[in-house]
Amino acid sequence: MVIGSILAMEKPASPLVIAFARVIRRHRLELGITQEELALSAGLSPRYVSLLETVKHRPSLATMEALARRLGVPLSVLILQAEEDLARDNVKPSIRS
Repeated sequence: MVIGSILAMEKPASPLVIAFARVIRRHRLELGITQEELALSAGLSPRYVSLLETVKHRPSLATMEALARRLGVPLSVLILQAEEDLARDNVKPSIRS
């Protein structure tokens, strides 16, 4: 049993993490690729991508970079889009973990 992973999932995800997951999913769907295709081409497991998109796991910076590369979008743009989604929804991007 991995205690760190369990504890990480017990804490509620920040609005920015939720918005980032939605941005990843949106780009994946725009490319017309499955979670499995995204995962395998980014060096991740399909289950992990599913957990990220459903906000049941928080991505590391390395994972975010790998997803951005595969989606063909700079990571800074993905984060900006997540922040813009939050601003549109009038939600503050909490950075607490």
